[in-house]
Amino acid sequence: MTGEALSVFTVTLLILVGLAAVAALIFLAWTGRLRRRKRIKILPEEKIKMIARTEPCLACGYPFRDGDDLARCKAGHIVHKICKPLVKEKCPRCGGKLE
Repeated sequence: MTGEALSVFTVTLLILVGLAAVAALIFLAWTGRLRRRKRIKILPEEKIKMIARTEPCLACGYPFRDGDDLARCKAGHIVHKICKPLVKEKCPRCGGKLE
């Protein structure tokens, strides 16, 4: 190969490698493997009551009220304490033990 042909070959090869990398990133993003994993934060009980107002109980579907006794799993999912027997003391979302 001559010097000019070698540089054209090198540039073409670099472009193909770049396109392959972009295609791989698009594929990983499309299949969901590129997402960052979210960390689970265990919040103090005061904050749980505020968050719980926005979501209904996972077991019965009714909203939470101030003063309700709550049970939660290690992942932080919340149900009414009275609803624990309805779901056999396991979280309806992740299957973890409710405490």
